[in-house]
Amino acid sequence: MTKQFVADLKNGDRVESLFVVASKNLVPYSNKSSKAGQFYLKLILKDKSGTIEGRIWDNALYYDLQFEIDDIVFVKGTVCKYNGLQITVHEIERVSIEEVEISDFIPTAEFDIDTMWEKLVQFINKIENPYINELLNKLFDNAFKGKFCAAPGGKKIHHAYRGGLLEHTVEVASIAENLTHIFPDFLNKDLLIAGALLHDIGKTLEYDVESLSFQKTLKGKLHGHLVLGRDILLKGISKIKNFPQELEDELGHMILSHHGCREWGSPETPKTIEALALFHADLTSARISQAAGTRSPSNPKLIKIYEKFPFSSF
Repeated sequence: MTKQFVADLKNGDRVESLFVVASKNLVPYSNKSSKAGQFYLKLILKDKSGTIEGRIWDNALYYDLQFEIDDIVFVKGTVCKYNGLQITVHEIERVSIEEVEISDFIPTAEFDIDTMWEKLVQFINKIENPYINELLNKLFDNAFKGKFCAAPGGKKIHHAYRGGLLEHTVEVASIAENLTHIFPDFLNKDLLIAGALLHDIGKTLEYDVESLSFQKTLKGKLHGHLVLGRDILLKGISKIKNFPQELEDELGHMILSHHGCREWGSPETPKTIEALALFHADLTSARISQAAGTRSPSNPKLIKIYEKFPFSSF
């Protein structure tokens, strides 16, 4: 059976293919031809090329019990257009993971992981402050490499693929380093580069790196990656003798404030110049990645502009 990828689906296509269930929700509805208290099952189906909504109108309560989020399912249906493309699902059946080609379902970075990791290590090697250098070498050791490199940069907004966290982190560090060249008299290079490398480290605990649809862990749902990242920082610092308290406070502040404002999830706003620079470096990497994902196939120079595009959440 030939895999039909989400990115290739068009209005009117008949679908007989495999997808991962990224989410599912029973939604109540009623109309002139149906009784009140009816439900349809709303799905988000995904593969390595993208996501698409699916809707099951008949026997929704039954089908809701037949599979779970992160399962692979075989779907028969028809593509229609209503607020974007969606699949009207006629049949759906859970499939064993042993029966499929997993690489069809997990979006993965296009770059070589080892090469990108080496770029991250090079940033660490540039750090002259002995406390920061020791901290980063302890945190980004070979045992941590696999988990960090497998994590996505996000679930859907930006760098939403395996290796995305690594790519995003190196991009933010690169932008941050350039800012220190432009403003050498104002920015502490070691502090800013460290903040760039550490700012999203909590995503290694926020996301289940084994999940096919990048589901959040319980810790991720309860705490979020900013708090988890600060926790990782403090645990690393606890293993370094006489680590300066002021440096600990500044690094912790950069992690907690890097979303820029409380409306975007930061418990605190940037209050140091390095924290402010990190916020803008992070935002630049995220937004360019987000914009690149909206390019039109017919004209790759154009991007889709959303009403709140520059200021949407992370």
